[in-house]
Amino acid sequence: SKLKRYTPVLKYDSLCLLTAKAVSQRRVLQQGDYKNAFCQATPPDNECMVICPPIGDPAFHSRIFATEQGSLWPLLQPSPLIQPLHINPTQLGLQYTPNDPCMFTGSIKSDTLVPHVSVHVDNFVFYSTDPNVEALFQSELKKHIKVDFMSNVDFFLGTTFAWQRQDDGHLSVHMLQ
Repeated sequence: SKLKRYTPVLKYDSLCLLTAKAVSQRRVLQQGDYKNAFCQATPPDNECMVICPPIGDPAFHSRIFATEQGSLWPLLQPSPLIQPLHINPTQLGLQYTPNDPCMFTGSIKSDTLVPHVSVHVDNFVFYSTDPNVEALFQSELKKHIKVDFMSNVDFFLGTTFAWQRQDDGHLSVHMLQ
């Protein structure tokens, strides 16, 4: 079914919106990465991949192809990341935003301060106006999936982020794509 083939792909405009929102609230986006999301996905038994020998291989011109059961990149399979964040976001108290199904917001454990989370395949960025909520989000997410947190985002979706805190406390970011 289509739902089983869905991989979350964040819109670039949504990333810019989340970045602007974080900067306006004087917060730096944090980054996380799901460990081995695609290494743990299981391809179906009926999926087959045809491999062409690389250029320079003697078999390249003989039109001999190899077949392999399963796929090299099982992108069409649901990864473990999608289960907790996309199928059932209420596990963490998150809800979809109306304009982008890869952006979530909500409150964790009925706190009044909310984290804002954006997911792109097996990577995500997030922030909250309260560092304690960010720490709570990290600890709650670790209960559901294996994840690495990499502190401030410096590269995401092909964009380099250069964060600068001003003397007056304001925050600015330069995004270079």
